[in-house]
Amino acid sequence: YASALRPIMQARDKYQADQVLFCPNGFAQETGAANFLLIDDGEIITKALDESFLHGVTRDSILTLAADMGLTVSEREISVDELLERAAKPGCEAALSGTAAVLAPVGTFIHNDREYKVGGGIEGPVTKALRQAMNDIQWGLAEDKHNWLFDI
Repeated sequence: YASALRPIMQARDKYQADQVLFCPNGFAQETGAANFLLIDDGEIITKALDESFLHGVTRDSILTLAADMGLTVSEREISVDELLERAAKPGCEAALSGTAAVLAPVGTFIHNDREYKVGGGIEGPVTKALRQAMNDIQWGLAEDKHNWLFDI
């Protein structure tokens, strides 16, 4: 987390941004504290696991729930150009997954000093449903079909 603090503070000062999406070699990867997910047309896209970023447990859980809901899960590279093109489409959603936030919506990207609203800039229904499904399991309100919970 510490290595992301300087770019986040700079982005906050310049753009009032909350997070910085790191895009090494022009491909969306993660923020300093969360994994990135793009949701578009029944598909959830996120970077495939490799040694360059955090293998988040929440990310894995969200992808499992997405598949349970019938979404196509694509673990692949997504370029900044593709990301911005898809983000402009109505119904597209972007989210960050992590331990504290579970799944938080992304409303706006800023790239080269230009703002790009994601799906109108509000939380989308798929992001909301995935977060609710995860919370319901965590809080014991829904069946834990994947044996994620255990008593200690």
